[in-house]
Amino acid sequence: MTACIKTRRDIICLLAARNCLRTSAALRVQMATDIERLVSFEEAYYDQYDYYNLLEYSGHAGGKGRSKREIELNTNRHCPAGHERKIAEKYHNSQMKRRRTKSSSS
Repeated sequence: MTACIKTRRDIICLLAARNCLRTSAALRVQMATDIERLVSFEEAYYDQYDYYNLLEYSGHAGGKGRSKREIELNTNRHCPAGHERKIAEKYHNSQMKRRRTKSSSS
């Protein structure tokens, strides 16, 4: 035993840590084999249409049948100037309000 291991509890903790390292290594090996199996399954059973469905269409209803590329092209993009649409809408509404008040007052 080394000098840093003094109690029985330290020995148990050390053994548990070694066991966890072994377990995590075994899990990594298992995950690697699972990924290899998945890749070989895809190569064996997927065709161009399956890959098209996986890559182009997402599973949510927000796209309404559009591809990911179409969604990205027609989505709201970041505007560095800020809330231009809101400012323009407020200006338009205030102009319409002024016109209504002028026409009703005369």
